[in-house]
Amino acid sequence: MGTYSISQLKVPQLMPGVDTLIKIPLSVLHFTKEDQYRLQIQVSDSTGLIKAVPVEINRRYTTRKYHASAFKQFPLSVEEGIFLVEKKVYHFTEARMLFALKEGNLSFLYRTRTFGQLKTIERNTFLIELEKSKVSVGFGQLSEAIHFFAYGNGGRISFRPTPKVEMGFRGIIHREAQVYTNNNFQFTIRHQHRGLTYMHQFHLNPDRIKGVNSYLLYNELIWQKKEVANLRFFWGAGWEDFKKIPVFHSGDLGLGIGGLVNSRFKKWEFNGEIRVYQKSYPGLNKGFRLHQYELRRSKLNRSMGVFYLYNHNASPLLLDTIYISDAFTFNIEKAGVRLGSNRSVNSRTFSAGWLRQTGQTVSQVPSYLFGEGFYSWRTKSKFNIQFSTISGYAANKTVDRKVWLTNTSFDLRKEKFGIRGFYVQVPLLRDSLTKIFIRYNQTLLLSPYVNLNFFNKIRTVIRYSFSKSLYDKREIHGFGFSFYYRNGRGDWQVQCNGSIPISATKINRIVAASYPFVSLSIRKELKLPYLFKRRYYNLKVNAFEDLNGNNMLDLGENRIPQLRYKVNQSRFLTDYNGSFQLQNADTGNYSIALEPSPLATGLVPSTITQVIHLDHSKEVFLPLRKGHAISGKVIIELAPYSTRKFTPDNILINILDKEGKKYTTITDSTGRFYLPLPSGNYKVYLNEEAFSGVLRPVQSSFEIDLQNETLGKVEFILREKKREIRYRSN
Repeated sequence: MGTYSISQLKVPQLMPGVDTLIKIPLSVLHFTKEDQYRLQIQVSDSTGLIKAVPVEINRRYTTRKYHASAFKQFPLSVEEGIFLVEKKVYHFTEARMLFALKEGNLSFLYRTRTFGQLKTIERNTFLIELEKSKVSVGFGQLSEAIHFFAYGNGGRISFRPTPKVEMGFRGIIHREAQVYTNNNFQFTIRHQHRGLTYMHQFHLNPDRIKGVNSYLLYNELIWQKKEVANLRFFWGAGWEDFKKIPVFHSGDLGLGIGGLVNSRFKKWEFNGEIRVYQKSYPGLNKGFRLHQYELRRSKLNRSMGVFYLYNHNASPLLLDTIYISDAFTFNIEKAGVRLGSNRSVNSRTFSAGWLRQTGQTVSQVPSYLFGEGFYSWRTKSKFNIQFSTISGYAANKTVDRKVWLTNTSFDLRKEKFGIRGFYVQVPLLRDSLTKIFIRYNQTLLLSPYVNLNFFNKIRTVIRYSFSKSLYDKREIHGFGFSFYYRNGRGDWQVQCNGSIPISATKINRIVAASYPFVSLSIRKELKLPYLFKRRYYNLKVNAFEDLNGNNMLDLGENRIPQLRYKVNQSRFLTDYNGSFQLQNADTGNYSIALEPSPLATGLVPSTITQVIHLDHSKEVFLPLRKGHAISGKVIIELAPYSTRKFTPDNILINILDKEGKKYTTITDSTGRFYLPLPSGNYKVYLNEEAFSGVLRPVQSSFEIDLQNETLGKVEFILREKKREIRYRSN
C-alpha cells in the first residue's frame, strides 16, 4: 500500500452555530498498482471524544493499458556471464523460452559453459520440453543421480491416462567419455490406490567402455496422513554383469531394502530412516548401510531428544564421476542428546555425544566426544548475534595423546555493519594402529563487512578479511564484494561477486586463494509477441448528450468531459473529447456505470449499467439525456466516548415507485449513493431489520418527487444507541 502523510495542522477553536471549513493537505507519496485506497482519519477534540472520518482515494484513468502488447507474448530469459578463476577467464550463456499453449506449455533451454582444464564441462546444453495435462515429453541434455550417475543426451516421456496413474520412460546416452562412460534407461510406473502411492522402476545401465552392464528393479510404497505421519517403504533387486574384468559377484543377485518414517503424536515426534544394500547391489548404493533415528519431545518453545546415526559406505561414491577418486568415502557412527529452545528473539540448540569415524583421510580422529551448539539472538535495537561451534575431545587409545578439535564461527551485525569470523583447530596425525599426534593446524579469520543499498535498488556488500594460520604464522589479507541489482519491473538483473587477495606473508598453498576470483552475470527478461496472434483488444468509450433521444451521436450534440465512470473494478474519467480508452484489455465482459459527476447534473444515461463483451477492438457511444436521479448520503453518529468503529459503506438503499417497481443501490466507502431514475414519485428507505443492534436510523424512509425536480437528495442518519446509566442506591 502507498505511504500517506498529513501535514500538521493548527486547528482553531470551533465556535457554536458557525460552520468552519478546514483544508487538510493529503499527499500520496507512493501510488502502487492498486486503484483504490480506503483511509480512516480519526478526529479528536479537547475532551478526548474521537470520531472516525472515512476517506476514499481513487485513481481515475483517461487511458489505461492493461498489457504492454496487444499480442500474445511468450517470455524469453537471456543470461550472459563471465568469471575469472586462477587467472583464466571463463564464460557462460543461457537462454530460456516458454510458450503458453492452449493446453500446457512448450519450453526451450540452451546453455553453453566453458570450464575446467579442457573446457568441456556442460558445453552446448540444449533441452526442449512439452508439458500437457496427460503427456509430458522432453529431449536434450538429461542427468541421473539417484540410482546411477549418468549425464548426456536423451529423451523422456510420461503419460497420465488418469490423475492416479502415470507411466514414463527416460533414456540417456553419454557425451563425454572421459567423465561419463555409461548409458542409462529407466522405465517407471506410478499409481495410487486407497491412499497409497506405488512406484515401480526398471533401470538398464550399460557401460561398454568399462565393460559392465547393470540391471535394477526398484519399488516404493508411500503412505501419508497430513500432520500425523509419513511412511515410505522401498525395496530393490538387481545384478551386475562384468564383461572385461572378472569380479567375484558378477551375475549375483543383490538386494536392497529400507524405509523412512516421520510421525508426530501430541508432544512427541519421531523421525527414522534405515537402508541396507548388499555388496552385489548395482549402482550408487552398493553395500550402503544407514541407520538414522531421532526421538524428540516438545513443550511450549522447548524441545529435548536423543539421536543415533550410523553411515557405512562400501563402494567409492564418486568413482565414476568427474573426480575419478575415492576421497569422499568415510564411515561414521554418532549418538547423543539434543536440547533446543526457540523464541521470538533468540533460539538455542545444543547437542552432545560420542562419535566414531573411519575413512581415507589420515588426520581423522577415529573416536571422540563431541559437542555442537548454535545460538541466535536479535535485540530490539536491531543487533543480531549468531554463534555456532562443533567441537570434540579425544582421550582414548586411538590417539597417543589427548587432542581437542573445534570449528567455531560467529556473526555480529547491527543494521548495515557487521563482523564475522571463525576459529578452526584440527590435529595433524601420523597414521598407525594408534595415531601419532604431530601438531595442531589452527586458523583464525576475521571479516568486517558493511551492507549498503544505493538508490534503493543496488544491494551491495563490501568486506575485508584477515586470516592467520597460527602454526606457521602465515597471514592473508583480502577484499571481497558482491552487489545485486534488479530494476522495478524485474526484467533486468545484474549480479557480481568477487574476492581479491591483497597480501600474504608466504605463498599460499591453496591455489584458488592465491588469485582473484570475480564473477559477473547479466540477465534480461523479454516478452516477445506472437505477431500473428492477437490476444488483447481496445475499447473506446464516448459520452455525449443525446438531444434528440435516438441513442446516436449526431451533428450538434456535444461530448461531455470530466464524467466519472466505473468499469468493472477500475475507474475512468472522460477527457476533453468526452472519451476514455481501455487498451490491450483481456477478452470478457465489461460493466460500465456512470458515477456521480459534477458536470452530469441533470443528465442520466439511457441504460444505468451497460455491459460490453470485448472479443475484438470496439468503440461504443454512451448517450446521456436530461433526466432525474436520486443522490444521498448515510451518516453515522456515534455516542460520545464510544469505542466502536463503523463504516458507512455497502449499505443497501431501497427505492420504490408508485407502481411497486423496486430499485436498489449500495453506498460507497464514504456513505454516498447515486441512482438515475425515470420521472415519478419514489419512496427511499432502509431495511429496519438490518439495524436492530446498536445503530438505529433516525428516519428510515423519505418521499421524493422527481416529477417536479430533476435531482432528489436524501440524508440518512444512523445514530448509536446510548447505553443506560444505572444508579445504585446505598
